[in-house]
Amino acid sequence: MKLLAEGTWTDSNVGSPLYYPVQTLQAYATNWTDRSLWIRHSGITPWSITDRIAEIEDIRFESDAVVGDLFFHGRTQNSKDSIAYIKYCQETGRPVFVSVEHTGKERFDAAKSRWEAESLVFYGAALVNRGACKKCNLPTRKEGEKEDELMDEKKLAEFEGQIKTLAETVGKLTEGLAGVMKHLDAQAVQMKTLAEKTPEEKKLQEDLVAALERIKKLEETPNPKTGDQGEDRELAAPAEVPVRVQNGVISSEGRAL
Repeated sequence: MKLLAEGTWTDSNVGSPLYYPVQTLQAYATNWTDRSLWIRHSGITPWSITDRIAEIEDIRFESDAVVGDLFFHGRTQNSKDSIAYIKYCQETGRPVFVSVEHTGKERFDAAKSRWEAESLVFYGAALVNRGACKKCNLPTRKEGEKEDELMDEKKLAEFEGQIKTLAETVGKLTEGLAGVMKHLDAQAVQMKTLAEKTPEEKKLQEDLVAALERIKKLEETPNPKTGDQGEDRELAAPAEVPVRVQNGVISSEGRAL
């Protein structure tokens, strides 16, 4: 998060505005004598050891600001309470500010009629309700995350319900697929059985093939020719047959017709 950003900020103790240039922030971003985060600023009442609620890690210059990561140890009640309160503020969109403690040289820019920070020495920071730096607040959500993407317990329960439903659906699909595979295996066995002929079926097929071969051979063999009967002869008309009618009976050569 941003610990001190470029801009003109008014220290509550001094009460006068001071401009923090980008060049100064970049040059002194890692110039820290103490990286502790305290539950409050030092003042009339000295800090207690239990007021030290976190450590500031990976301090760097980034996006025109001194940036660092806050690591809350959670070993004291103050640290635990701070963690709980920060979570509450993030869920409800309330800002939580961080205010650095520093010393350094200042110079007056006559052209712009303002005091500017020329050098910086940081010696800690504190959680505050409203810091001098208006850009130095804890994010209410992860960077790039939309407001409606913050997951509360209700959304988490709905998500878990969807996962359960999806798991049940996958289970049913798996059972159905197992049934289909079993049916396909049975069909494969049946087809294999049909493909394997019995000895009787093989003998019948062989006989049928042999019969077809014989029929084909007979069709290809020409019919035998009849013998030579000599010259064609014209049948002569039969000789006249004598017919006799006697006592109403027609007869020829003594035979009745």
